[in-house]
Amino acid sequence: MPFGLPTTNPSVASVPPGPADRRASRRSATVRAGGLSLAAVLLASGATTAAASSAVAADTEAVAQDAFSRELGDGWGPAQQGGTWSDDESGAWYYVTGGAGRHTVGSGVTAASLLHDVSRTATDTRTTVRTNRAAGAGPAVYASVLGRAVPGAGDYRARLVVTWEGGLELRLAQAGTTLASVPLDAGYAPDANYEVRLAVTGTSPTTLRAKAWPAGSAEPDDWQVETTDGTPGLQTAGEVGLSTYVSKADGDVTVTYDDFDADAASPESEAPAPAPAPAPAPAPAPAPAPAPAPAPALGELRDPAEHPFASSAVWNTAVGSGARFEQTWDTRTRTFLSGTPVVNSTRWSIAVFQARSSDPVATVTNTKTGDVHKVRIPSGTTATYGTDKHVGIIEPDGRTAWEFYKMTKVGSTSWTTTRVVKTDLTGDGMKDGSRASGVSFFAGLIRAEELQDRSIDHTLAVGIPNWMLKEGQVWPARTEDGDSSWAYSGTIPMGTMLAIPASVDVDALDLSPEGRALARALQDYGAHVLIRSSTVALYAESGVDPAQAAALHADFRKLYPLMRVLTNNTPETVAGGGQRRAGTLPGLQP
Repeated sequence: MPFGLPTTNPSVASVPPGPADRRASRRSATVRAGGLSLAAVLLASGATTAAASSAVAADTEAVAQDAFSRELGDGWGPAQQGGTWSDDESGAWYYVTGGAGRHTVGSGVTAASLLHDVSRTATDTRTTVRTNRAAGAGPAVYASVLGRAVPGAGDYRARLVVTWEGGLELRLAQAGTTLASVPLDAGYAPDANYEVRLAVTGTSPTTLRAKAWPAGSAEPDDWQVETTDGTPGLQTAGEVGLSTYVSKADGDVTVTYDDFDADAASPESEAPAPAPAPAPAPAPAPAPAPAPAPAPALGELRDPAEHPFASSAVWNTAVGSGARFEQTWDTRTRTFLSGTPVVNSTRWSIAVFQARSSDPVATVTNTKTGDVHKVRIPSGTTATYGTDKHVGIIEPDGRTAWEFYKMTKVGSTSWTTTRVVKTDLTGDGMKDGSRASGVSFFAGLIRAEELQDRSIDHTLAVGIPNWMLKEGQVWPARTEDGDSSWAYSGTIPMGTMLAIPASVDVDALDLSPEGRALARALQDYGAHVLIRSSTVALYAESGVDPAQAAALHADFRKLYPLMRVLTNNTPETVAGGGQRRAGTLPGLQP
């Protein structure tokens, strides 16, 4: 992307000046009279106008302002108030010219400009927005005003969206997840200015209100879209900012922001508290409530050969209410979402076979150590395609398994391998494994039977490429690839956990039955980076139905953009801690 100021596109190089008193007129709705906001004065006088109903009582103090009256070719620099704009290094172009801050982005790229010096729970934020996207059908353009952005947890935003069809919508969102939306009658016109206003007030829950209208016309009296949200991690003070995203554009699109103004807001005026009622006569002390019963187990006892590891194992622990997620523009999530999503089954995955006591005893020689192992291996055993050749053999007892890497048949009952691990399927899966992460390769593997049942009640294993991986594994990974010091060049350590945040309504997505099971697994249990891959890969055993594997592959492409890095997965706060999205799994069959 060129990093000189554009001169050939008038829609990018110039912005029509707004009225000189635009900022003053914005202030008029919240000017104080005798220490009260206009909304409070109207309410106190008995007025019931729509203006009063939509007003947010705000402090006259502005916490951030920027008219962008400067020229910068790289970055937005310092705002007039609120500190310096922090521009995400996402591949977008940030610059200031013609009295406006600009994001020029390509397809699938997010630009985010934040004022880290601002920290408020209640804000009334507005700006003027325009874009040079052509009229009619084309790429979707998202211009966002961020009213509360909490690092590592997400944000609340109003999104002015130019839709695929060329319409105009206003959405309230928690990061990239839409909470409420409304079409705008004004419609979209290229290079036209639109005013966007967002009020974020309160905590647990937070109230969000937004409106948008063509610049130069009267501000609507009422909020056009409202909602509440109680996402954990966002019920605290946050930053303000602006963000741009463009979906599937053939070339670059520029979104322009002007007259950014953020006030410190407070909730709408409240009615006076009623006089306290006379104290009632003391009631007898109630009997103590019984202790709550533990979360119910789900269903009957599990077969460890089909759904391995203890209920307390990290792989079988659901995401908790305390989970904190990165934003789409945060480094690790942005890196993760820039790959190619696939679901491996017959190739580059794991072949699993259940041995019976009647199967022949084979010899498996570890060519690296010279050790020879005696294992019952079914005669039809074959490794998956690809150089990894992972094979899992479950012993006749159904509770012990062998994990082999680069498994090669050299005789009717003779095999070679370069790694051998014996796994207790009733344990925690953390002792060892034939994966680079040093944990069992049965952890996170999608099994044929559970896919037939459309129920995947455990975390998933995900593989990512060298250019995404970062040296230095994190829990629950125990190890990483031996060449990590020179092969890894990314930002995501082995062991990193990802999931679809709870705010995403996966039931509203157009998914196959297999895709719905995958969506629930990614949201309820998440996924861990456990292996290196040339793609962003999930893993199903080679024995899954090919049609079901194809459905998984197709729907993972829809779910992949919704995944975020979970930042507080530790041995002390497994999957974020707190109340679990799913109850404790049943125990294992004896």
